[in-house]
Amino acid sequence: MAQQTLAGQGMERRRHERVHKEIDLRFGPWEEVTDVAMDRQGSLLDIGAGGLRFLTREPVEIATQLLLVLEFPGWRDDPGDWVQSPDRSAIGVLKVIGMVVRCLPSSLEPGKYEVAVCFCGRVRK
Repeated sequence: MAQQTLAGQGMERRRHERVHKEIDLRFGPWEEVTDVAMDRQGSLLDIGAGGLRFLTREPVEIATQLLLVLEFPGWRDDPGDWVQSPDRSAIGVLKVIGMVVRCLPSSLEPGKYEVAVCFCGRVRK
C-alpha cells in the first residue's frame, strides 16, 4: 500500500515550480473533518501552485482527499493573495483540500513516508 502512485509513474508531471519550505502541518481525511480527525501531523517538504509534498509517520492511501492546515510564520492572507507581514509574529493559516497522488517510503527519513498531494480547492474560513 505504501508504494503507490497514480498514472504517470516515473515521469515528471509538475507544471509549477516548487518552493522548499520546512513547516509543520496537520491533516485528516476530508470525510472525517472534525477537530478530532485533524490529529495527524506531518512536515512540509515543498509546496507549489499545484500541490505539495510532506513527510509523515503513517502511509496515506492514494486518491484519499485530505484537508490540510498549514501555518506560515511571518505571512498573512491578504484577501486573495499571500504577502509577507511586517509583523514577524503573524501566522498565516492556509487550509486546502488535496488528493493524495503518491505515497512512498521516505529516502530522507527511514520509517516515514513522503506523501504528494495535488490541490483540489481552498477552504476560506
